[in-house]
Amino acid sequence: MKSHLENSGTPQCLRVLGRSGSEVFVSIKSILLTTYYFCLHSSSLEKQAEYFHEHAGHEETHNRMALIIILALVAFQFVLLWWKKHHYRSYQATTTIGLW
Repeated sequence: MKSHLENSGTPQCLRVLGRSGSEVFVSIKSILLTTYYFCLHSSSLEKQAEYFHEHAGHEETHNRMALIIILALVAFQFVLLWWKKHHYRSYQATTTIGLW
């Protein structure tokens, strides 16, 4: 069975060695945009290589942050339901003032 990358013929990401020595997958789009930026603003390939090495693994951090935000929103919905059930008057007063 072939993977998605083998079927399409064009790779979607590259494997890069991160700061801690672990392998990190970096999207080709982010590499191209950063390369374009450095071509316009800097003539040093060493600076570009240093930038990639420094920022390897940031996509994973952003994914983790998004997951935490989504889980916090879901958990807060349950807190609101509990508040409405057990302290209806304060919930009603607070939401009324919030809407006003």
